[in-house]
Order: sequence, then structure tokens, then C-alpha cells
Amino acid sequence: MNTKELINEQDKIDGEVKTIAEQMGLKACYDGIISPEHYAKAEIKTSWVFREPYDSYGDCDYDYKKAIIERLNKIDTKRNRYFDPMRYLEYSLKNKLVLWDEIPDADKDVAVSKLLLQTAFTNINKIVGGASVNWNTFWNYTDKFSDLVKKQLAIADPKIIIASGTIEFFEKYGYLRNASSHKKSYRFYYVCEGKIILDCYHLGQRRMSQENLCNDIIMALQNAKENGFLN
Repeated sequence: MNTKELINEQDKIDGEVKTIAEQMGLKACYDGIISPEHYAKAEIKTSWVFREPYDSYGDCDYDYKKAIIERLNKIDTKRNRYFDPMRYLEYSLKNKLVLWDEIPDADKDVAVSKLLLQTAFTNINKIVGGASVNWNTFWNYTDKFSDLVKKQLAIADPKIIIASGTIEFFEKYGYLRNASSHKKSYRFYYVCEGKIILDCYHLGQRRMSQENLCNDIIMALQNAKENGFLN
């Protein structure tokens, strides 16, 4: 899709998200392709898939895409444990899959910080949550938005999908049915219909350092490239 088509499709999805949230008597957060103009030009398209948006007040009607662009336009390159892996992966993909030690600090390099514009992110539950997932409602909410999430992924059509604590979604909705599995430093990555889906920890986790988390993704993609899955 070209930039105009991506914008139009994304606007439709935002409208449908709002409608579903209103039917639930709740407010949603809007995600997807951060900048259709930049995403359309990316040679290798990536999409990060998260569980749900977080807001300390637990109530929100918020467009994350616009908020990110506004911050970047203000040259707000502050280090961020959620956004840094996203932009560092973009840098690595553009530079022969270099590892963490060779990636410039986004806190100091505006060009690296703005690579965030070239990716997409999707929450499988669009209703804002708290510091911890409420598992009593999570999958019920996720089911209500599942068709829209599938549509978001189809529109973005990423080559690489990072399932950040969300591999169960891909299992539940058949994305891994005919996939081949390949070991990485922890868990697996999957290849199906030309796409690479990586099973990764949630970005907010504290089990491993951000450096190790990023390197796990990059080394898995190095392996995928060696095996002919990533051209």
C-alpha cells in the first residue's frame, strides 16, 4: 500500500476501535503504523505486538501514534525502555544486523531516535490497563478486538513481527499453524508464509537487560538470514 492508502485504512480501524470501546462503555487507545509516510518507504517492515496500553489513571482515549510523532518533532530523544528496542532494531536492519554495542544511543542521536517512525506497534487489547494485566478481563477484551488486530497486521504486512509477550495470540488465531520453529537464545522464532514471528519477553520485563533482549532479536534475525528466511 502507498502512504495515502495506509492512512485511509488506519483511520477506518481507529473508527472501528472507538465504536467497539464505546459499546463496552470504555475508552480505547489507538495504535498501528506510527508514520505511514515513513513506514511505506521502509525496506524491511516491522511490527511490534503488545498486550495492552498502559496508563496510570486507567482511563484514556488516546492516540499513541500522534503522541509519538509530536514527541519526535520536539526532538524528545529521551531514553525509553519501550521505544528504544523498536528504533534500535530499525537501525540494525539498516546496518547489516549489527548488535547492541554498535548501535548509537538514541538519547544522543536524533537520527536514531526518529527511526521509530519506520515501524508499527499493535496492542491486542485496545482498552487501557494498569501496571499489571487483569487476566480476568484480558482475553475477553482481546477477543473483541481480534478481527481488527488481524486487519492491522494485514494492512501493515510486516516481514518481521515481534510478539512481545503475545505469542499466545498468534497461537490462538492460527498464525503458527503451518509455521516452522527455530531456537533463539530463549524461546523460538517462527517462519510462516514469508513472515518471521519472534517470541519475546514483554518490553517491560526485568528478567534480562535491554541489551540482551535486543541482541536476542537481532541474533535470531541473523540466523534467519543465514537460513534464507530474511532477504
